[in-house]
Amino acid sequence: MLDSRIFSQAASWGGNALEVLILVRALRTGMLRLYSFFYVYIASTTLGIVVSLAGWLAPRHYLAWYWPVQLATLFLGCAVVLELLRHVLAAYPGARKFAIQIAIFAFCAALLLAIGFAPFTFAPSVSGSMVMVELERNLRLVQASLLVGILFLIAYYGIPMGKNLRGMIFGYGVYVGASLMMLAGTAYSATRFRWLWFFAQPISFLVALTIWLVALWYFHPNPVPDSVLPVEMDYELLASRTRGVLRATRSYLGRMSRL
Repeated sequence: MLDSRIFSQAASWGGNALEVLILVRALRTGMLRLYSFFYVYIASTTLGIVVSLAGWLAPRHYLAWYWPVQLATLFLGCAVVLELLRHVLAAYPGARKFAIQIAIFAFCAALLLAIGFAPFTFAPSVSGSMVMVELERNLRLVQASLLVGILFLIAYYGIPMGKNLRGMIFGYGVYVGASLMMLAGTAYSATRFRWLWFFAQPISFLVALTIWLVALWYFHPNPVPDSVLPVEMDYELLASRTRGVLRATRSYLGRMSRL
């Protein structure tokens, strides 16, 4: 256990050093306003210093410090995904609005699912940390699905991406993917895979921070598409069909209420 705490402490301080460099470069390059949620997320992760000190000085109270900070950064991570969607679809306002609405609905559904089913999923004797693990797993799964969807849109429609945005997507994808694997292992056997929390999570986040530092060292704006892409037309078709389904649903419910 001592070795794992030493490693966690070293990884935390190394990550904080990278975070400070990323934030300094954001101030130097003026990207702080452009990717505001992303940089707030980076700044929030520096609270890991407090968590690490709590785990080092008072191991018994580690989870009491860990989960509030983890919850805050988890929700900020959801905001980062929404920001990525906003920038990827910046040239397509209709599709951008629709995609963000779907993403917000998915995040809210994951949150309500974890909270609403917690009393039925876990026994009363189960600690609140397991409920937090369930919530994190649900939100991470939604984040991963949306990141895959973003990559699909980029590849399918040939949306041009600058180095900054590519690095943000790739780095966050690495961290979310690693987090999902760790959470899956913890769900299978919390004791057997406990070492994942101490080793794999800090390593994956250090990798993500390194990717972000390289990708965001200089400002690289997104290229302007050479031609009109069919993203907006496909969105209009999808929106039209969705409106038709909603009208039919409302009509059906209206007839049922009059019976």
